[in-house]
Amino acid sequence: MARRTMALRKARAADRQKRRAELEHLLARLDRHTLLDTERPLLRARVEQLLATDADLRRTIAGQQTLVQRQARQLGAAHEAIREAEQDAAEWKKTAATYSGLHSSAEQDVADLREQLHAYRAVEAQRQAEPRPAAKHSGGNAEDCPACGPNPPYPFLCPGAPGTRADRVRAFLAEQTAHLPTPEPQS
Repeated sequence: MARRTMALRKARAADRQKRRAELEHLLARLDRHTLLDTERPLLRARVEQLLATDADLRRTIAGQQTLVQRQARQLGAAHEAIREAEQDAAEWKKTAATYSGLHSSAEQDVADLREQLHAYRAVEAQRQAEPRPAAKHSGGNAEDCPACGPNPPYPFLCPGAPGTRADRVRAFLAEQTAHLPTPEPQS
């Protein structure tokens, strides 16, 4: 294909050179006023051919200029799209960095919470493993008694500690006054 194109170009160039030489010869004879009547139509044909070629070339150039302008607009739009894409990429990069920072912070928070949960479970397991003293009835209001539970039956009275009523009163008074200082014996 390239050889054929090159051969066509060479043939066109040779034809152009031949026409130019003929036209220069005819114009030189016209300047000397020695142009024959048979050469006048030949001169006219060559000039009309040049004018037609000139018009074709002008149309081609105009079309090429239009094409170049269209491609320049497309190139400008492509550059604008690239610029916008780069700006969007920069914004997404900032957003990704923000989310990455939040993600690493959240991962650290989750790790801290897991560590706290592990410590809490260890303490709770230790507390559950310790022997508890048996709950004792306190007497009085059953809702306040650890042995009666949170929902005692009606009439909400604790049966009290085993023993006599006097023992329960003494135990109650001792419990209530345990925090008071004991008086010094008087001499």
